[in-house]
Amino acid sequence: MAFAYILESQKDGSYYIGSASTVSTRLEQHNAGVVRSTKARRPWILRFAKKCDTVSEARKLEARLKSWKKRAAIENFMNRESSMVKVGP
Repeated sequence: MAFAYILESQKDGSYYIGSASTVSTRLEQHNAGVVRSTKARRPWILRFAKKCDTVSEARKLEARLKSWKKRAAIENFMNRESSMVKVGP
């Protein structure tokens, strides 16, 4: 099991898209400054995470999201996916 995730910088509002086996640990690494590409824009909050069956599937979703250069496309995806989550019995 793996996850594709989207973080938002609380400093400048930019997004970071990645994949990991444990989102909480990876978020801690981003906020601790361990990840060079996100260090300057800390702190980060988790905006979206999607569980995938395999690491390969998570990386493919990550690559697809990163190919969308427009912020609106990423936000539309997050809204669509979030609305598909079933809550309750």
